[in-house]
Amino acid sequence: MIEIEVVPELKGLVCIAAFEVRGVRVRRDAPELRAEIEAYGSELREEVGDTPIGRVPGIEICRRLYRALGIEPTKTRPSSEALVRRILKQKPFPKVNNLVDALNLATARTRLSMGLYDLARVTGDVTLRRGKEGEHYRGIGKDRVNVGGRYTLADGEGPFGNPTADSFRTRITEETKDALVVIFAPTELSEDDLRGKAQMTADLLVKYAGGEVPEVAILP
Repeated sequence: MIEIEVVPELKGLVCIAAFEVRGVRVRRDAPELRAEIEAYGSELREEVGDTPIGRVPGIEICRRLYRALGIEPTKTRPSSEALVRRILKQKPFPKVNNLVDALNLATARTRLSMGLYDLARVTGDVTLRRGKEGEHYRGIGKDRVNVGGRYTLADGEGPFGNPTADSFRTRITEETKDALVVIFAPTELSEDDLRGKAQMTADLLVKYAGGEVPEVAILP
């Protein structure tokens, strides 16, 4: 598996689960997955009702992850919160492809922010660090994603991912064969709980996109 280093500055603030999905088959249409997504959306809205978003189980945990770096999560939202808010407001669930959509479903279920990257587009080893002042990258559907002062995944070419938005450079396409998944979590989440959520995510991706997951690593 690709090497990922968490810099000492972030140890005690964040832990990650990481795994590769080897041999995936990416396609645009996945009717069974869309049906599962719709069913989950209905279940979530019924479960949550009129509960304010900040009190929805799991949301506050990701918010604490951001506040640990001095980031106000109601202004820069974790991807998990943004997705849950979208579901609760009955806005259309993002439709990209079977691999991305399955990861988004796992994100909503676990309430943990996740990154998904084409492994062939990642150069060398990966470091999870705090973004440098002025650092940014082209996002997916965004011209610029600023990562200065934020949790940032970087490879030999520079930053490419964080818990809010991933980069265009490492995006998943229908040509993707191998993918890297990184799940961001606060250290208060137990290793067993994080591993369980990671395994559920891996199972969901394999169910809808094929391939295999050789191992799940918990870092640091």
